[in-house]
Amino acid sequence: MPYALAMCIATGVAVFDMLAQSGVPRANTYRGSPMPTLRPGYLAFVSIVLATLPTLGMTITLNPLPAQDSAIQVQLTYMGTMPASLAGSVRTNATSPVAVGSHLLLVDQTGFVYQRDVGGALTTVFTPTDAPAGLSLMGEKILNVVSNQAGNALYVAFTSATTPAGTPVSISPRGNASAYQVIYRYDFDGTSVSNPQPLRAFAVNPTGHTGGGMAVLDDGSLLFTTGDHGDAGEDGRSFAQDSVSHLSKIVQINPSTGDTTIVAKGVRNVQRLAMTQHEGKTYVDFVDIGGNVAEELNTVLLADLLDPTRVENFGWGRNSTDNLAREGTFYIDANGQAVSAAPLGEAGFLQPLAQWGREAQSFVAGTGSISCADAFRNIDTLFGDLPSGTVYAIQSRNAGLLADVRRVNLVDATLHATTLSALAGGRPDPRFFCFADGSAGVLLERTGDFYRLAEIASIPEPSSLLLCALPALLLLIQHSQHKRRGSAPVPCDADEPWSGLWGQAR
Repeated sequence: MPYALAMCIATGVAVFDMLAQSGVPRANTYRGSPMPTLRPGYLAFVSIVLATLPTLGMTITLNPLPAQDSAIQVQLTYMGTMPASLAGSVRTNATSPVAVGSHLLLVDQTGFVYQRDVGGALTTVFTPTDAPAGLSLMGEKILNVVSNQAGNALYVAFTSATTPAGTPVSISPRGNASAYQVIYRYDFDGTSVSNPQPLRAFAVNPTGHTGGGMAVLDDGSLLFTTGDHGDAGEDGRSFAQDSVSHLSKIVQINPSTGDTTIVAKGVRNVQRLAMTQHEGKTYVDFVDIGGNVAEELNTVLLADLLDPTRVENFGWGRNSTDNLAREGTFYIDANGQAVSAAPLGEAGFLQPLAQWGREAQSFVAGTGSISCADAFRNIDTLFGDLPSGTVYAIQSRNAGLLADVRRVNLVDATLHATTLSALAGGRPDPRFFCFADGSAGVLLERTGDFYRLAEIASIPEPSSLLLCALPALLLLIQHSQHKRRGSAPVPCDADEPWSGLWGQAR
């Protein structure tokens, strides 16, 4: 926006100055007619403005560019409410629902899983009393649930104070772990689970960044994201960048042996993985909750993620080679504060597809993302903010360039403007997901209500540069019409070169 504003000012000054000279004889002529030119003073002004455009186009402070207002409109249609597990105004501790076959699994991290059929009927699939032997569930008892493509197997990430005998365990080098994330595989018949098989356990600090994103690959292996086990005001430390520990990693778990392979490092707190299709290729998209600087929307080609010759690096943590820590496109100090900007396209690191900052909010935490197959026309990816419920979108993705983050306007079933916080009656904590039919949805933790999301007609957004050029274009047309009719333009006072433009109004 600063760039466009500066360009508007420069264009306006140039056009108005030339038109203002229409009644002043000039030495320069074209076919015998005076030829308006920019005078030296105005030319110098325009040159200064144009010279400062690159700086005006960047943030002055070390923060991501602000999200842009947009004409994107998304309508929410109420679809149902998951059962409450908590007393008080906050009714659930839900995470994103999971589409399995034609049904939907509603996951409450207090330890409940419900199946919702196409008619809206609910069946209880799992309660805390159904925990396998050897587990002592605690905290976020069920961190996440995901299904395989066939819909006949569920993978569940539990938080437990204990691990089942014989389960391989990854130990945290930070020394602050007091629990375990234990990954299980279940057979699933659509309404009930059976045959629990422990795959792997990861030592975790349950009060820190725990991650928990999961996705099942075609070969049956599981992608799982771990957090950095830290908290606010840190840089991820060296653990996030090492190639040994499981902290701040995306790991691939072999379902037969429980063995893990690190496929990516440098992630902070990824709670959801989304498998998406773009131009015939499969990508893994995710929001990484930031610290003091940037919330990130990341993407990586699945083939690159699984390439055994390299480990993808998303930058979080103190790198041993250059001793730098990264958040978004910024270098940060040990307290998580930005100290300088990293170059776009920095070699050796995967920078965000898009990023956004705190702006006027005291606390932000990204949520999402979704790119549902049949949900949107002008939206590439939808995501949001947990505390405020603000919904964001990007409309395109270009390699090596940060996509513009745009605010999405929400309307209810009657097309009246609304917000997620208004629907929830407080902090909403939205959890985005895709329905089984390919449409988009969002569930609000506070109420347990979930909605279908549909993009509706939006007001076209002409380029801001085009908007600022329109008045100048109209003036040029008017000036040309005067000359064709042989009518003299309004006289211009040489001492007041702008007077000819508004002389008729005096």
